[in-house]
Amino acid sequence: MSKRSVIVIVIAVLLVQVVISVPSVRSQDAAVWPTDGWTVSTPEAQGMDSLAVANYLLALGEPSLTVDSLMIVRHGQV
Repeated sequence: MSKRSVIVIVIAVLLVQVVISVPSVRSQDAAVWPTDGWTVSTPEAQGMDSLAVANYLLALGEPSLTVDSLMIVRHGQV
């Protein structure tokens, strides 16, 4: 088996583990996804650290990076 084949298999196994570990969407969460618009929330309400988000946004301001836009969505909330 080639090294490339082993890498592809490892990546596939990791992706399967991620998909299996993600909780299924509950019916009440399904209504959150946008129809006419997005629902807005705070990072903490969605289980995120706002300081980590702020640090990430500061890092995007580095001159070596080119970012045109960014939208953070978690649990269907902006």
